[in-house]
Amino acid sequence: MKIWKSAYIILVILSCSCSVFPQNDLRRIRFEFESSTGYLNSDLGVVIPAQFDSGTDFVDGIAVVKDEKGYHVINEKGEIVFRTEADYVEKPNNGMILFKMDGVYGFYDYTGKVKLEGYLHAKSFSEDYAIVRTTQKAYYINKHGEDVFPDLVISGGGNFSNGYAVFWVKTNEGIQKGLINNSGEIILPPKFTILGEFSDGLCEASFNDKVGYIDLSGRFVIPPKYNYGFAFNQGIAAVQYRTFERKQPFYPFWRLINKSGDIVKDLSEDVVVFSDFIENYAIIGVFDNTREKMLYGYLKKNGETLINPIFDDADVFHDGYAVIEYKGRDALLDKFGTIIYLRDILNPHVTSR
Repeated sequence: MKIWKSAYIILVILSCSCSVFPQNDLRRIRFEFESSTGYLNSDLGVVIPAQFDSGTDFVDGIAVVKDEKGYHVINEKGEIVFRTEADYVEKPNNGMILFKMDGVYGFYDYTGKVKLEGYLHAKSFSEDYAIVRTTQKAYYINKHGEDVFPDLVISGGGNFSNGYAVFWVKTNEGIQKGLINNSGEIILPPKFTILGEFSDGLCEASFNDKVGYIDLSGRFVIPPKYNYGFAFNQGIAAVQYRTFERKQPFYPFWRLINKSGDIVKDLSEDVVVFSDFIENYAIIGVFDNTREKMLYGYLKKNGETLINPIFDDADVFHDGYAVIEYKGRDALLDKFGTIIYLRDILNPHVTSR
């Protein structure tokens, strides 16, 4: 399923051989048509034709695309900013681009210059830091490659979000997770088996196999009684509260709760939640027994459906649109529930049926 993780967009102005100046009127909307990726402008006009095998959303005025020649970074006009022979490249983030080449990780700047390299593993930069691993240790670096928390002994860590990052250590009891702030101070000691990102002042956490929500003191504001929980967004989170096996597939039961743990709405027993609320909508799914496949739709934070599960595939919303597939046809969905067929945009004289 095409679920792309959304990133915080920090506008920067860079000087390079190929102009990369993000402007509001140069917004680009990714679309997929017949297994190829292209980009539209805010008026849904084709700016960059569907010519790539894959592509990321635009961040800071650039995107990473892939074709038969490999990975490239392009600007909003579709011009190539730089090419790379890397085996894998992630989307731009926080002024840097993570790549992997010959089994080794590194970082380009937005002009294609290799700024850092030589890591056994790494994650993208977020809030000016990235977690990397060498043969000696795992640690957080800044954009100069410096170990920013030299006294912090960890086995691994996640990205910073809202000033905090989850880290973990290996113990005799297994992986234990804790929380640090952006000064490297341990806010929560490593004692959790599950620890999510803080959002709305809470994060999902667990000591065993049940999930609840804690505050920054480590106190469970919502007791650990759920099988799974997504992050809070403007006071609402989706949680899986029990399971029931009815032949096959496996039917979970989901509900929406507020930050006091009160039930906002119990969802229908056949509905599965697949994402956080991103741009106010979460992806949901219902298994179609006749077709023996999952169909997807979108849920609003108040528990109402933007559109019931009818799509063959679905992406989270980005800049007001979601990439979907409906009855084998490539389309976009806007926040009013309107399905915009890509064939109508690319071939305006041909009407979709």
